[in-house]
Amino acid sequence: MTRIHRPCPVMLSWKLVRVALLGLAVIVTQAQARPARLLLVHPTRAYLENVTTLVVRKILAPAGGIEIVGVYHELEKSCYEPALQLIAESGYSSWVSLVKLEGALRPDEIWRPNHLTGTLRTLFDRSDGAIFTGGPDIPAYLYGQRTSLLASVEDPQRHFWELSFMHLLVGGRSGSSVRPWLAERPAYPILAICLGLQTLNVAAGGTLVQDVPSLIYGCSTVEQVEALPEESRHRDYSPQLGPRPRSRPGWLHSILFTGPWPFAVESGLYGRPTVLSLHHQAVEAPGAGLRIVATSVDGKVPEAMRHTRFDRVLGVQFHPEWPGIFEPARRLATPAGKPAVDGDPLLSQSRGFDARSVAFHRDLYRWLARCLEEQARTDRNGGTATPPRPDQVEEPARPAR
Repeated sequence: MTRIHRPCPVMLSWKLVRVALLGLAVIVTQAQARPARLLLVHPTRAYLENVTTLVVRKILAPAGGIEIVGVYHELEKSCYEPALQLIAESGYSSWVSLVKLEGALRPDEIWRPNHLTGTLRTLFDRSDGAIFTGGPDIPAYLYGQRTSLLASVEDPQRHFWELSFMHLLVGGRSGSSVRPWLAERPAYPILAICLGLQTLNVAAGGTLVQDVPSLIYGCSTVEQVEALPEESRHRDYSPQLGPRPRSRPGWLHSILFTGPWPFAVESGLYGRPTVLSLHHQAVEAPGAGLRIVATSVDGKVPEAMRHTRFDRVLGVQFHPEWPGIFEPARRLATPAGKPAVDGDPLLSQSRGFDARSVAFHRDLYRWLARCLEEQARTDRNGGTATPPRPDQVEEPARPAR
């Protein structure tokens, strides 16, 4: 006799229920998933090109995707029409948008709540991290000093709102009643680049060296700077000696790790990586809660700082956002006077970015991407709510007048 085995109806029903539940879980997860939202402070066309290139090339690549919200003030010196054109021409409008802040700030309003605070809070609540970019000198009176003859204050309104925002994020100034917003979202990452590092330091109550060549190295002429060792130069001053073909105001030098980073620099994997610098000012006294974690090789210039309370706040004095760092044909600089590789040399130096230096920069963005992913996931799983993008609730951006 042939015995026919039939599945138990109860067992069959349970299997169907399990399949249905698994399918429902996938659908719910997909519905909850959203790209990480990154604020880009001072989104000029150049900076927007750099950061979007990093995204397109998967160098800055959060697992769930990314949306970039550029933030600027209507009274800044920069014109943002080219940035808006880039978004339209490149087809980035589905994941890149700009938000314009309005209304002048006075210096006495920077360190307390002001008319921008509500909008800045909305931007903070509806994002997962921020990049503060490079730029000109911060007015010295904002950190208690007289202005050097070598300082160049070009865009005060930009500094006013960026300092206000950073202070709201990290706090730290003596006498301030501001409770730092990061206390509510300590996993929120901030990458502060060049001016961004100086903004972070001043916002937390620190001070700046107003001119690195003269005040740190005792140089009063370009020739004296040119005579310094390569590792003690932080900007290319050679154009001041006369026109030079394809010269840029940048300089390559190594950095020395001196404290804990948010990724494993202590392993020795990166050695003393090469970085690109374009600055003449630097951190003097660190602000509250900030620790120097890298310096120039001679130990005289702070190259990176990390917040001791909010450990995902990292400031670097160099420029890791230049996409040429990651391009084999362009990352090696050409000797002075030689033809350029790909028509675009980095600067007039014979050194370039070796494999360990490229790995350091790549891992910096892997760290940032991981932080953005985790912050976005925290928001989905019961942290801060995940409302619409800022450009969906703010007035549409218009070119600065």
